[in-house]
Amino acid sequence: MAIRDIKSNLVVKVGASLTVTADGVMTGATYDTADYDMGIMLALTALAYTDGDHAISLQDSDDGSSWADVAADGVIGEVTISSAYTPSTAIPSLGLFSNRRYVRVKITSTSVTTGAMLVPIFVFGAEQLPTA
Repeated sequence: MAIRDIKSNLVVKVGASLTVTADGVMTGATYDTADYDMGIMLALTALAYTDGDHAISLQDSDDGSSWADVAADGVIGEVTISSAYTPSTAIPSLGLFSNRRYVRVKITSTSVTTGAMLVPIFVFGAEQLPTA
């Protein structure tokens, strides 16, 4: 039984789809986390999947231009989109602990012939929601 409202304290931002057509590394859009102190979660879905292994990780930055992979102790969970992924399973997600201001998704793909279309969905928890 739900006795608390969490919707009012969450902000969901859907990123642009990332189309992977070859082996390699690609990164998603930059998100500013300045007003979101209660936590950050990345969920990822595949709009289309044909082949390849796509390891999902997070990067953070102090200035939005110099990026580093988030250390293992700053990430909750592991996500790889592969042939084992089906839309009927739970949406894969990662949690993030970071004191750096900016965050983005990083996809490292291998064994790609035709690839996948992946969509990052960030969920931000705010102590105090920013005003529009």
